[in-house]
Amino acid sequence: MRLTSTLGRSISALALAFGASTLAQAADPILHTDQGQARGIASNGVSRFLGLPFAAPPVGDLRWKAPQAPAAWPGVRDATQFANVCPQEPSAFSGRSETEDCLYLNVYRPDNSNGQALPVMVWIHGGGYVLGAGSYYDGAPLARQAKAVVVTVNYRLGVFGFMALPGLQAESAAANYGIQDQQAALRWVKQHASRLGGDPNRVTVFGQSAGGNSACVHVVSPGSAGLFNGAISESGPCVLLRNVPLAQIRDQSEVLAQSLGCPGDANQVACMRQKSTVALMNATPPDLDIIYNKPAWVPAIDGVVLPDAADKLIQSGRINKVPVMFGGNHDEGRLFVALTFHLGQQRGVTAADHSLAMRGMVGPALAPLFTDVLYSAARYGSLDKALAAAVTDNFYACSSLGDVKSLSSFTKTFAFEFNDPNAPGAAPDPYFAWNAYHSAELAYIFQGETPSPLFTPAQQTLADQMVKYWANFAAKGDPNGSGLPHWSRFNKLGTPVQNLAPGAVTTMGLGQFERDHQCGVWATVHALRRLNAL
Repeated sequence: MRLTSTLGRSISALALAFGASTLAQAADPILHTDQGQARGIASNGVSRFLGLPFAAPPVGDLRWKAPQAPAAWPGVRDATQFANVCPQEPSAFSGRSETEDCLYLNVYRPDNSNGQALPVMVWIHGGGYVLGAGSYYDGAPLARQAKAVVVTVNYRLGVFGFMALPGLQAESAAANYGIQDQQAALRWVKQHASRLGGDPNRVTVFGQSAGGNSACVHVVSPGSAGLFNGAISESGPCVLLRNVPLAQIRDQSEVLAQSLGCPGDANQVACMRQKSTVALMNATPPDLDIIYNKPAWVPAIDGVVLPDAADKLIQSGRINKVPVMFGGNHDEGRLFVALTFHLGQQRGVTAADHSLAMRGMVGPALAPLFTDVLYSAARYGSLDKALAAAVTDNFYACSSLGDVKSLSSFTKTFAFEFNDPNAPGAAPDPYFAWNAYHSAELAYIFQGETPSPLFTPAQQTLADQMVKYWANFAAKGDPNGSGLPHWSRFNKLGTPVQNLAPGAVTTMGLGQFERDHQCGVWATVHALRRLNAL
């Protein structure tokens, strides 16, 4: 599904909060990298170094291979402009990109560090593993407010990042090239942290949606060990990584190869590497309708980058034991219901839609209980709200809670829920307010002009509190700090979840989160699925 122009206009308004500001020109800063010198731009207390290569262009024979070291450059590189975006269809943020030369990152360094080594925050963008780029997020306001070096990265998307064929596994057992790109970016950051003004021993990975899911990958991936010291996942529970065997991706890759005239023989990989970027894009259009379809190109259990299902790795303690902060938004599902029905089809949810969706989530035997009782229109006020709540609870809230419950046995863990019922940026919608929808918290973390014209005073206070929480976590592995409401460390007995709401940042009472999202019900459903009873 493509984002509609209406949603595009709304999110574009939010993009203003990601850092549109007047540039007050200062002396051009110079960064010394292993590849050469780069000239950035300094303005409003932040030095920016944009479009820096952290790996060689993954083109030609390097398509579907591990990222290789970038080449050195002569003279001084101009690092004042963003570089290419990885291949993707048009979205609310940009047009179509058709270039695979896209492995670049952007650095934002506050200029008032007084010589102190600052925490480093590496942002991994979302977009369902098929859309997005680091350049869509202005890290300058966050760097300035959090007093941290902020780095935003690109990584290979869709078929370019997650293809799997027998010939590729014969070359290397490691698949998941998009995740390998992220690991290469983390290695580059680790190597250059001191030169960036950062502390190589205080590197935090944080991301939203697919980027939050990527943060989970790094928590469980052996290849990420030692590259980061903390992880924040916003609306990106590990659930995507639980049931995607490599064989599933390999089967769909085989179908794709056959459709492009590359039979399964010794020349298949070479044949696929000769296909144009456009041909591969046209053969794999993105589908972000998570209500009815699972994402096609996602990280798979390859035994190397992802050794096993994420839940098994977490439950057995086979993780990189760093502090983690996982959470999501109270009304995640409203965005997806709006995209699928209100904006996509210009209509509301019908009883048939609701029933079909619930059969996909819980199976035909339990679906009537969920449609008529647990997620009924009578209980939630409308079918649209009921379906949105089911999407929120199943795919996000309860999955994230399960992650933090398991992680809390092995490492310092904090849980949160963003809960602003009037978050800005929603498209006009006659069927329901979007409330704290999927991605709504981004404007609060990546603030632009302060105070923001998008925020009420209470929302601005919340945004400032959230930035401080995130900054404290990056600095010391704990979000707590002076002047902030206390945030309790997560434990299985009390299950404290920090409620991030305007004027009401509090720790939820015992069982409140679980009751609100019916997590006991979904725990039973998932247990039955593991027993193949559904």
